[in-house]
Amino acid sequence: MLLLPRWQQHKLCSSSDVAAVDIAEVAARSGSDLWDSSRPLAGIRVLKHQPDAPNPPDVQVLAMMFRADHAYQDNLANCMPSIFHLSAADVEFVSLITVVREFVATHIECRANGYAAAGHRMAEMILIELLRSIVAKRPEGTTGWLNGLGSPAISAAMTALHLEPRRRWTLNELADVSGLARPQFSFHFSRVVGQSPMSYVQSVRLQWAADEIMRGAAIKAVADEMGYSTPFGFRKAFVREYGVPPGRWRMDRSAAS
Repeated sequence: MLLLPRWQQHKLCSSSDVAAVDIAEVAARSGSDLWDSSRPLAGIRVLKHQPDAPNPPDVQVLAMMFRADHAYQDNLANCMPSIFHLSAADVEFVSLITVVREFVATHIECRANGYAAAGHRMAEMILIELLRSIVAKRPEGTTGWLNGLGSPAISAAMTALHLEPRRRWTLNELADVSGLARPQFSFHFSRVVGQSPMSYVQSVRLQWAADEIMRGAAIKAVADEMGYSTPFGFRKAFVREYGVPPGRWRMDRSAAS
């Protein structure tokens, strides 16, 4: 199983000297439609290179695309390797893949009731297992968002913060949630996540603000809810985090979408 956290051009082949063939060409040969990424699971087809052959192909490719809210998607992508490989030697993961593969093979043609919903949940299970494996296999001393989620004490504080991003969290409050003394919590958080707790609080609050702005909220209303006395102070913090003012950021993101 391969996970590509960021859009990257790549080729999947059995040997480095095999010429790459565009997946659209493979689909055209087999008479299959490509998956329309704007309609997840609605237009997917099994790629059958030789649909009339007496023996089935000896290779099956199960492909999934994941999308998250922009801020969390960036968090994930930034703390993962450019490519992650989970070997078939991982017995538990292979068992999960086997269940998913059998489900897809059984229901892909008939599209039984609940197929799309079940398919989405199975894809989420695979992603969660991949993320767990990335955390478990990361070199010692690695820092990042995922590492914080892998620590029970730090994860408790991070979860509370993400559930209430508008709250004006203090270091003492986060330490209480984690169950650690303030100095111990601050040191452990910085060592595991790679930034101070209050710096992380600021980032999460601005992520929440960015999401609200993308949903159409007025910038002044968001600034007020975050506790800024003037929109200028909020604008300055936003530029420091994202590099552009909030209005420009919304325009750029809308165009990119």
